[in-house]
Amino acid sequence: MKSRTAETGSFGEAALNILPDGRISYWSDGAQRLFGYTAAEIVDCSLFDRLVAPEHASALRKHVEGAAPGMDAVSGGFSCMHRDNRLIDVSAVIAPIVGAGGTVDGFTMMVEDTAIRSGYADRLVAIIEAMPTGVLVVDETGSVDLVNRHFEYLSGYPRDELKGMKVERLVPDSHRAAHAGYRTGYNENPVPRLMGNGRDLRLRRADGTEIPVEIGLSALSVPSGKQVLALVTDISQRVETERRMSRQQAELERSVEELSTFAYVASHDLKSPLRGVIQIAQWIEEDIADRETVTGHLNLLRNRIGRMERLLNDLLAYSRAGRGAGGRGRVDVETMARDIFELLAPPAGMTLQLEGEMPTFETLRTPLEQILHNLFSNAIKHHDRPAEGTITLSCRHVSPFFFEFTVIDDGPGIAPQYHDRVFGMFQTLRPRDEVEGSGIGLALVRKIVTTFGGRIWIGSGEGRGCAIHFTWPRVIESEDINEQ
Repeated sequence: MKSRTAETGSFGEAALNILPDGRISYWSDGAQRLFGYTAAEIVDCSLFDRLVAPEHASALRKHVEGAAPGMDAVSGGFSCMHRDNRLIDVSAVIAPIVGAGGTVDGFTMMVEDTAIRSGYADRLVAIIEAMPTGVLVVDETGSVDLVNRHFEYLSGYPRDELKGMKVERLVPDSHRAAHAGYRTGYNENPVPRLMGNGRDLRLRRADGTEIPVEIGLSALSVPSGKQVLALVTDISQRVETERRMSRQQAELERSVEELSTFAYVASHDLKSPLRGVIQIAQWIEEDIADRETVTGHLNLLRNRIGRMERLLNDLLAYSRAGRGAGGRGRVDVETMARDIFELLAPPAGMTLQLEGEMPTFETLRTPLEQILHNLFSNAIKHHDRPAEGTITLSCRHVSPFFFEFTVIDDGPGIAPQYHDRVFGMFQTLRPRDEVEGSGIGLALVRKIVTTFGGRIWIGSGEGRGCAIHFTWPRVIESEDINEQ
């Protein structure tokens, strides 16, 4: 008993024993700290006359005098007199001491100052309220019993509305049916753990929006029954960081792939025109006496040099695609499309048609202009009947976030097996001596489109005509510009 008293006394509890007639027979150091009396001053004095306040002494005396073997320990609160004559409110546990003959030989009491306990409770409440993590306590039926201020903020519900609410209301609709089973499973095996390991957990807020969260679970045992403590952390920022890192990783992988392609170009595509220039120079040297043949070779030489110049310019444009995109401005797509078509100086029989309502919206002018310029130019360049050709631009509002533009021509078309190939670097379906071009145009368009979160694809089938679709964001965030 003394060893226990010494241990508990160090935590602010007082231990004392009383005889059946109420006289104090043992007084711990903790009791001396609590009440101010030394053992010499208090032992053998009456608990009821010396220590307990008169208004509570009678009830406590009746309990002691009515004690019988087998009686359970009881707890309660009452007032006591300190040595300096001030009242102290205490809580106590009183248990009978049963002797060898089965008689009650006295009582042991564990006493604590309720002001200290209340202070600890107030401090604990203050700590829970100040936590930057949401605290949620749920009972065995799945009803919310307690929350802290941060959980109110996370959920958007006021505390009085959360109290008694079924926790399933805080779960997204898609997971609500399964949640009761998860809760039952945890109650059967209540070990501390992270909830939903490997699952995407989200908190459904009062306004119907959802935020990604991480939830730690722990079981509690309280007088009213079993409860579950959940610590809820908003991980929106972490998820956004991971999304950005994923995008950067994809961009890095794409850059590595482009670097590999550039290495191939440096070793092959750029060398090919140079070899042609050298060969033509040799022909000129051999045919110097034949003016007509020399003139033809010089023209071919100029064409080869021009092709190399276009190739280098297109390489530079491709490397810069998406960077330095220019400022945001209000763009009238109809006016932009007509201006681009006129600047390309198409053959007299080539016309541009606009279908659907062309939007006027805030966006980055330069990259959108570059996309339409390349697609129109490509359609004109590869058309086999330019004297009667038509290019059609249409637009659909496919979602709250994207427009879908389609550039359609009535040229020879692209066979389905080449739909992916044409978006590759330096890919052409006709010899370069037939159609001047570097084979970078569609690769450049795809790079610009994907840089701003869109996608591009060919929708034409067998036969004539080609339809190139691409999506473009209705709103471009400043972070999308800064990342370029």
